[in-house]
Amino acid sequence: MSFRQSHTLFRPQAGSYVDGTWVSPGFDSISITASIQPATGKDLQNVPEGQRNSAVFAVFTSTEIKVAEQATASEDPGTEADEIEIGGIRHIAVHIESWGNDIINHYRALFARIK
Repeated sequence: MSFRQSHTLFRPQAGSYVDGTWVSPGFDSISITASIQPATGKDLQNVPEGQRNSAVFAVFTSTEIKVAEQATASEDPGTEADEIEIGGIRHIAVHIESWGNDIINHYRALFARIK
């Protein structure tokens, strides 16, 4: 029996600047298989301070998860984070670990509830 179940990952589409303001046009829906478990107290150390009081889950999947990256130049808007729906509530990727041990390669991501 597999602990992984089908879930929908929401990946932000490439956006653009409109009158000097960054606008994201929406999300692509990606079907993934993942195991979702409550985050541990140790996991919370990897969650940004402002999101530690929200619900946090550990997501294990073979699909690459993207977290937000800051812009490196004025023309580079950076990368927006993936989102996933857990229990009918959207959560955003805040931390990712890549486990490429050639046995069971996977990603372990922490998702925090979007306020």
